[in-house]
Amino acid sequence: MASFLTDFLLFGLLIIGLTAFLGIIGTFIGQKVFGRRTLSSLLNETKKSQNSWHPVKRRK
Repeated sequence: MASFLTDFLLFGLLIIGLTAFLGIIGTFIGQKVFGRRTLSSLLNETKKSQNSWHPVKRRK
């Protein structure tokens, strides 16, 4: 009975761990493979829109 509980616990931790990390790994791979153009274009658009902003002066 003890070996069954040990196996059940290890199997449960394995399933939960894989479920948690597969989402993170999938997101990382998706951003690296498919997100390159999107990120650079978003940064370029942000820089274009912020180019005409006046810098804020700090008060002392």
